[in-house]
Amino acid sequence: MSIEEKIDLDMRLAKLEKSRENHRERLDNHFDFLRELREKIEGIYVSTQFDIDRITGEIDKLKLEIKEIKRFQDITHLEYKSNKKPHKCPVCDGKVLNEIKIQRTESGRDKLVLECHACEGRGIVWG
Repeated sequence: MSIEEKIDLDMRLAKLEKSRENHRERLDNHFDFLRELREKIEGIYVSTQFDIDRITGEIDKLKLEIKEIKRFQDITHLEYKSNKKPHKCPVCDGKVLNEIKIQRTESGRDKLVLECHACEGRGIVWG
C-alpha cells in the first residue's frame, strides 16, 4: 500500500469518525428533546387528571342537588316551573314600600320598617 493510499484511508477514516460523532450528537439532542417532551406531556396529564377529578366532584354535587330538588318536590308536591318570569310588583309598583311596621331593636329603640308584603321587600314578583 502506498503512502497516498494510506493518507486517503486515514482521511476517509477521520471523516467516518467525525460523521459518527455528529450522528451521536444528533441522537443525544433528539433524546434530550424527547425527555423534555415526555416531561411536558406528563405535566399536562397530571393537570388534566386534576381537572377531571374536580369536574367529576362538581357533577356529583349537582346530581345530589337534583336529587334533593326532586325529593323536595315529592314532599311538597310542588313543581319547579322554569317558565316563571320576574315582574314588577303590582302592589308597591316595584318601590318595595307599602306597609309601615314599627319594630323594637335590641337596643330598645323603635325602628320604622317600610316593606311590601306581596314582594317581601324585593320589588319583584315571579309569575
